[in-house]
Amino acid sequence: GVQAADRVVGQANFTSKINDPTPATMSSPYGLAFSGVNGLLVSDSQHNRVLYFPLINGDLTSAQGEAATKVFGQPDFSTIAKGTGLTSMSTPRHIAADNNGRPYVVDSGNNRVLVFGDPNDVHTANGSQAVLTIPGLGSPRGIYVSPTTGEIWVADTNNGRCLRFPNFEQYFLTGTNNGGVPDSAGAPLAVTQDQ
Repeated sequence: GVQAADRVVGQANFTSKINDPTPATMSSPYGLAFSGVNGLLVSDSQHNRVLYFPLINGDLTSAQGEAATKVFGQPDFSTIAKGTGLTSMSTPRHIAADNNGRPYVVDSGNNRVLVFGDPNDVHTANGSQAVLTIPGLGSPRGIYVSPTTGEIWVADTNNGRCLRFPNFEQYFLTGTNNGGVPDSAGAPLAVTQDQ
């Protein structure tokens, strides 16, 4: 059977729609990922940011109108400007997290992927700078990070391919991809991997 949703993030309840940028509201949520068992990451593409919602025992802390505690891509919860720096984003799409809780954000408008520090780390503050960048992509949309190998797969949408990169540590040292899958049928929007 299908169970009805019992939690909402991005709005005060299931019926309201407020598009103003705050810790508890979003305009155009696009992707989501769990940062380990400690948090939920949601990209807000219209506001050029990713919000982090803490989890307690794998669950949100309130049933309605959960407030984010950290924001990536903006210096604060009310700013929505696009940017190209390592603390900024432009139309973020899908997101993923590795086994260390690091958020991987497909920064579609800037043709890159940004990797940030673990949101649970006390040193990761609002507006934190990306610790790693995967540049040179064509308006990417999707991302997957293998929990087994740490390999990073990116749907490089406008280049019509899915690229495979080594895990965070290896990519940090080499800065190169290690293969991929051409998509002769068009532009891939998402990517995942089976067992």
